[in-house]
Amino acid sequence: MIKVCFCATRNLYDKLAIVLTSLWHHNPDAFVYLILEDNDFPFFKSPQMKVINIVDLDLDIRETNPNLNTQCTYMTLIRAYLPLILFDEPKVISIDCDMIINGDLEGVWNWDMRGNYIACVPEYSKHFLDMEPKYNDPYVNTGFIIMDLDLMRKHHISELISDLLNVRYLPKAEQDAFNYLCKDKIMLLPQIYNSTIYTGIVLKPIIFHGTPTKPWENKESNFLYPVWQYYEEMYERVYLAIDSGEDSSEELSDGD
Repeated sequence: MIKVCFCATRNLYDKLAIVLTSLWHHNPDAFVYLILEDNDFPFFKSPQMKVINIVDLDLDIRETNPNLNTQCTYMTLIRAYLPLILFDEPKVISIDCDMIINGDLEGVWNWDMRGNYIACVPEYSKHFLDMEPKYNDPYVNTGFIIMDLDLMRKHHISELISDLLNVRYLPKAEQDAFNYLCKDKIMLLPQIYNSTIYTGIVLKPIIFHGTPTKPWENKESNFLYPVWQYYEEMYERVYLAIDSGEDSSEELSDGD
């Protein structure tokens, strides 16, 4: 069974509902962990979902952490701690809330990680880390990241990332930390698993990544907005069916 994790602050709950709709439409058996600011998720109730309240987590994210600012919150850093939070899971896919899942993830989920900590899509744009020893390409985008949690726990990767982020400012926070500390053990994924201007736009991607323009922003130049509307309308039909007591399972499953 595919295991997926999302982290979201309250202002993104309504957006996350649309992303979950897209996930379950194409991956109806996926199990989802939601790391939230509450004990429940108000937009979905499902036996295939477990909510974890960030308040209940004892993590070493210090108030003096130089990476905590208006662009980077506690929730942004949570991904680095997933090996500790999901301590019973051997593997998970972590997905950003500004992504749209537009296809089956079973294939990439079953890939052999070949001793790598993480699997991600490399960025097309260049981003070099000003650190010693000097960091070399490839640099990956961690918006969609498959994590070998067992291997990361074995080598204390979460603790290493935490120690680094607590004392040093990094422009892209935990993404920079993942790239630096996992640099010799990163599996590169095809661009279809994270299609964005930073990784390259591809035809028929499995994962759309709305950055820097979010997929829900109604702008003439935003080619993702019609895709977002498609899943938003699907969610509204599903929600109304649930609210009226109707069976909505067929609506969510992929009939393509």
